[in-house]
Amino acid sequence: MVLLTRRRALFGLGTFAAGVLGARCAVPRLLRHGPPRPLDGALAAQVEACFADVDKSKLWDVHVHLVGRGVGTQAFIGHELTDRLSLWKNLQYEIYAAAAGLSTDDDTPDAAYLERVLALHRLANPQGKLVLLAFDQFVDEQGHEVPEKSELYTPNEYVLEVARRNPDVIAGASVHPYRKDAMARLEGALDGGARLVKWLPNAMGIDPRDARCAPFYRVLAERHVPLLTHTGDEQAVDAREAQALGHPARLLPALEAGVIVIAAHIATSGACVDERATIEASDAGGGSSCFAVLRELLRQPATEGRLFADISAVTQVNRAGAFLTDILADGALHARLVNGSDYPLPAIDPLVSTRYLERVGLLSAEDRALCNAVFAGNPLLFDYVLKRKVRAVVDGTERRFPPTVFESARLFEGGRA
Repeated sequence: MVLLTRRRALFGLGTFAAGVLGARCAVPRLLRHGPPRPLDGALAAQVEACFADVDKSKLWDVHVHLVGRGVGTQAFIGHELTDRLSLWKNLQYEIYAAAAGLSTDDDTPDAAYLERVLALHRLANPQGKLVLLAFDQFVDEQGHEVPEKSELYTPNEYVLEVARRNPDVIAGASVHPYRKDAMARLEGALDGGARLVKWLPNAMGIDPRDARCAPFYRVLAERHVPLLTHTGDEQAVDAREAQALGHPARLLPALEAGVIVIAAHIATSGACVDERATIEASDAGGGSSCFAVLRELLRQPATEGRLFADISAVTQVNRAGAFLTDILADGALHARLVNGSDYPLPAIDPLVSTRYLERVGLLSAEDRALCNAVFAGNPLLFDYVLKRKVRAVVDGTERRFPPTVFESARLFEGGRA
């Protein structure tokens, strides 16, 4: 009896392990997209209608990631993500890579991912521009790189070279302010053509209130270069030990220095619970969510012309239900919003569910069918079409994102918004 029980237990464990392994191998393949392809017929006409009220040349996607594995570039993906013994992290990486068209083959050049992104963009709106982002490493308090805590790295030189070769690409640099040569790197990137700087404080280990950021802010303000920085909790890149660094109130020193700040994702994840977490929100009668804090900051006249937020990721299932209705309904916020896709995340089917958006009343059945058809051929265009189609019904009136949200070039015109 004991032997039989053990055999059953071992058989059960073996069956479970086989199932996990099968799912581990199958899921990334199921999420892999085919090559970018143009739309045709009635579908093309329906999509073109989504551009009818905008200036296509001003449609700049301010949040597009350029990534690579170090095949032909100095970029890298962190060891834990590529290590097949790290089952969950490696599965996460392979899902992202499959959806993004990023090859996991050792001999496929990083240029293949870049070519795919450019093809998607040029099929969607060749008159617009992409802001391709570098991504700096985690840097410790002593100013040293810590590669083992860096899940990805895309050097400034890579994005600057891509921008020099492609007039529809704007370079977004990334420089950690704790680096011993931070100012030299920043000035070099800006002199090389970068027109935006990207931070992800939670993952990079940056406290935007740290005194070491002050000279950084001074240069950004003097040169009228926007700072695109993550706000709220970070969920795509490992940041378990430093979520408080995404608190919107930590951006106050940058704003006070005159920097144009773009709060990524409009802080639609996480609760603000550190020492300055709920000052603005509680004064306004709001809650403790990071979104409530950022919304109050966006409403303040003192931040006008300097504080903006991008709407990247707001249609994801983990964000849309709690916040998207409020964002669509709050017309006073819309002048402060700009569009960013956070590509490749929109290409990951489970992250953005049109079924869910329809179920909660944010998307009609007809528009859901349109978005699904676009997704099959161009997930970058899908992100734009979906954001044009989502709506909140408030007192019988539909509220949508206005065209100006998508004309993000306004933040770069004449140097200042």
